Amino acid sequence: MIKILEAKIEDCNEIEKVAKKSPPLRASISGTYEYFVLCFSKYFLKAFDSENTKIAGFIVGFPNIFGQSEFWVYQIAVLEEFRKKGIATQLYLELINRAHKIGNYKNIYTEILLDNIPSKNLHKKLGFIKLEKNIFREADTEWELWYKKIE
Repeated sequence: MIKILEAKIEDCNEIEKVAKKSPPLRASISGTYEYFVLCFSKYFLKAFDSENTKIAGFIVGFPNIFGQSEFWVYQIAVLEEFRKKGIATQLYLELINRAHKIGNYKNIYTEILLDNIPSKNLHKKLGFIKLEKNIFREADTEWELWYKKIE
């Protein structure tokens, strides 16, 4: 049984290790995860393994302060040894539930690396759609913008 809880400051080092071990995700710069815990703790969730001894994955989201009813997923990662067990789905469903019930957000967005097929499949399964003509480029990396209406 996977347990999902809000991330705490003391989890940030382990969360950064999860991010580093979860390509193609790139771990955020030092202090980013701590910032999210302090500012958006209700939307920064961790999933423990079945023995509740190790963080198996995490998801972090935040509201867009410039767009009404708009919520963004910053990162989601699950360690390879815990993939294909529904953890990413459970994390996402809990985050969507919180975004809707706590923040009354109506729309959720995320950017997905162009070649990240597993992530695209997860988002399709959860009802996200790719917004056409929304490809972002940075150096040699390309992302697509995906969207879901929260009901």
